[in-house]
Amino acid sequence: MRQVHILKMLAGGMILATLSLASTALAAGGDYAWGNPEALTVAYHKGKVFTADVVYEEGFQLAIRGNKARSGDFLWEQRVTGFDYLEPNQITASGRRVAVAGFADVIQGEEEEYDWFVMALDARTGEILWFTTVDSPIFGVANSVAIVGNQVVATGTEIDFSPDGGGTFYTRGFDLKTGELVWTDYDGREGESYGDKVVAVLGDDDDDESSDDDSDDRSDESDDDYEGHIAIAYGMIANPDNESDKLIRAFDPRTGYVIWEETVDTGLTDGGIDAFAVDKGVAYFAFVSTDKSNGGTWQVEARDARTGAYLWTTVNDSPREVFGLAAGGRRVVVTVDGGMQAFDARTGEFRWEYWPDESVMLITPVITKGRAVASGIDWNTFANNVTAVKLGNGDFAWSNDDVVAYHIWYGPFNVGDSIAAGKGLVFIAAFEQSYALHVGGRRHDDEDD
Repeated sequence: MRQVHILKMLAGGMILATLSLASTALAAGGDYAWGNPEALTVAYHKGKVFTADVVYEEGFQLAIRGNKARSGDFLWEQRVTGFDYLEPNQITASGRRVAVAGFADVIQGEEEEYDWFVMALDARTGEILWFTTVDSPIFGVANSVAIVGNQVVATGTEIDFSPDGGGTFYTRGFDLKTGELVWTDYDGREGESYGDKVVAVLGDDDDDESSDDDSDDRSDESDDDYEGHIAIAYGMIANPDNESDKLIRAFDPRTGYVIWEETVDTGLTDGGIDAFAVDKGVAYFAFVSTDKSNGGTWQVEARDARTGAYLWTTVNDSPREVFGLAAGGRRVVVTVDGGMQAFDARTGEFRWEYWPDESVMLITPVITKGRAVASGIDWNTFANNVTAVKLGNGDFAWSNDDVVAYHIWYGPFNVGDSIAAGKGLVFIAAFEQSYALHVGGRRHDDEDD
């Protein structure tokens, strides 16, 4: 379960887009491009960057912003007010829509409870199209959200703190245009379960490096145009032996029909799937698979995203923590024990590992421009560290810990996205400020040496 973060505001209010370099082609990898106010989650789409945060100005407010990716130029900002507290867990964008999900403090009579919230905005103007909450017994939190065809699909947890209560893994589908709740799926077996993340599996890979506009927007097409699109949710479930298994469930986003599901028995008593991503129709997930106190192992597994068919598994020795996973450019990169390890995306064969200085813990990775870039913490300063290595061989490319910002880390649940990439930049959501750095890589750097 996540902690509530109370964020301080800087005197004089917020500054939007403070610095811009004229050309990404002239900048070296790791160079600072532009900065924004602090943010909890970030997304990139079609030449734009979207962030979401909770701010305090005469009460807590949800702040959602849009900026141009290359320059950081301000496009729009929207605020949501009227709650004692609300916090975004993830922001995402597709076509002409932005979706945000999280939790809100809602008063029901004399009872205080936290409910899911899910909302959609126009990506061009920031107009709020709809905002909805879902009533929870006591505590509900939408941990992740994806736009899949004409649906917004969110996954999360509802917790009942009564003596006979517990956590339940929920996934819900909302109409993209109206916000109407269309379907609900939940894990009904005995024991605890927690929903962690949902991703969209689309008909074509959404590679928007070449476009700054919305010319390929399909948000107003009929449902038939999304035949074969899938939403995949994952999380943790407790089996009858009180061990924490991993649950992956793939849905038809229009109806909530479960296309396939897979349960992975790990023999552990804590934790869910630690990291998850989909690339080119393949779902990759990584998790600790035996007791860490006894040395432990961790593994990466690949399955066909549309059918659930098993592709490969690699088992690795002695982890303490598995944090994040990114897939792309023929590599699967996992942040584990503070470093990065990479595997062949087709076979699972180990390719390389990179270990930063002992004081640095790399947590959230992304793959772009022939680089594996990870954001994390420098424990000497508690500040943000961003490190890039060559995707093909793991050789060090650059590191930046000069930006005065503090990494967002939520512990065992890899909730939200604190890093995104596009237009030759990586975008970091952090405390004190969010910001963009130049990648400086080349696409062919993902090739094997």
